[in-house]
Amino acid sequence: MIQRIQSVWLLLACLVFVAMFFLPVVSQQVNGVTHHFYTIGISSLTEGAAGSGQKVSVSVGLIVLNIVLTLLCLVNIFRFRNRRIQKRVCIATIFLSFVFVGWCAVEAQNLPGGLEGAAYGPGAFCPAIAVLLNILAIRGINKDEKLIRSADRLR
Repeated sequence: MIQRIQSVWLLLACLVFVAMFFLPVVSQQVNGVTHHFYTIGISSLTEGAAGSGQKVSVSVGLIVLNIVLTLLCLVNIFRFRNRRIQKRVCIATIFLSFVFVGWCAVEAQNLPGGLEGAAYGPGAFCPAIAVLLNILAIRGINKDEKLIRSADRLR
């Protein structure tokens, strides 16, 4: 399970997708109000008033897609007996990550003032990190396949 390197990469990708719930993707300040775009929605914070944050909008689709991506990575760890399916799930996760990035870009346009002068937060880079981790997992799966084939040849 976690003994194989691809399981480590998949676990890290799962943790990156979990972190996406809590890290801001884009932040924008308009007229003294700071707007943060998270995958769970847009929240606004009035400058100078600590704790006066309010949720402006919620994106249920992004939340569901983020949960699906997290679960795909988590379930894929336990598919170590069937490497072909494990590789296909990694490829599907990479594809869905690109869909997730596109959807985030469309939803981020809903920030007041658009994306002009917006600052990208750490959450903006999480999908790219998750894609990289999934590619590393695919490399680990391929190495396992190669090792199994060479061991079968020796028998």
